[in-house]
Amino acid sequence: MSKAVSVVIPCHNAAATVSRQISAVLTQLRPDDELVLVDNRSTDATRAVLDAAAAQDGRVRVVSAEERAGANHARNAGAATARHDVILFCDADDAVHPGWADALRAALANGGVAGGAATPVDAAGRRLGPDLGLHEIFGGPAYPLGASMGLHRDVLRAVGGFDESFAGGHDETDLAWRADTAGWPTVFVPSARIDYVQRPDARTAVRQRRSYARTAIQLWTRHPETVDPHGVSLRGAVRNLARNVPSGLRVLLRTATTEQAAGWGWNVGLLEGHLRYRVAG
Repeated sequence: MSKAVSVVIPCHNAAATVSRQISAVLTQLRPDDELVLVDNRSTDATRAVLDAAAAQDGRVRVVSAEERAGANHARNAGAATARHDVILFCDADDAVHPGWADALRAALANGGVAGGAATPVDAAGRRLGPDLGLHEIFGGPAYPLGASMGLHRDVLRAVGGFDESFAGGHDETDLAWRADTAGWPTVFVPSARIDYVQRPDARTAVRQRRSYARTAIQLWTRHPETVDPHGVSLRGAVRNLARNVPSGLRVLLRTATTEQAAGWGWNVGLLEGHLRYRVAG
């Protein structure tokens, strides 16, 4: 029989969404599996929702991760308490499809790292674009979405877990690249599918894309031996930001489309990343 799994979900102010994900996960877990819900400094009713889930199902445990904010700290805290060697990760605002856990369980039967597929949807579940698989950036190895991935405990021990200095993106990239260097390339598991809920408005799109771009530069500086050395340019980041000032004005005036806001956020984040991680070191 294939190994039991521990599913870890980091939760921060997720009271409005996490119940759907809890139900989606529990319907596919075996009696010997477990679901680890990690409360990371929530200020809404999240903890009450998590405690209620634990009271209703013995496979559910609630863990507190109060030392610092961030999904990576929550993931590390959850993985540290996991009872099984195969550890799966998903997010509190998405929804895993039936068979997600078993697909990753099978892919990780012999260890390693695995990533699933994602269907971008809005809050109502309407498809917003083509399915996503593994990703690539700066010419480095393929990596999974943190919202649908799994790995063996041996990998975490070897690479030291998620780097908690990454805030807002590319944390799973950094982990997957370190794992690849240690001999565990990421395996794609298309049948491990999730609904990947996208940001609903311009304001949140700016914040998300800014974080993605900033952490992309952080990733670039952390892995000089892996990335294309010509993959980023401070001068290009300045030019792109200047070129997109009209989009920035629309964001300030709250007339920007979500696409315009995302583009502006990306350009701001690129410049911020250059200044923080390359200029300031």
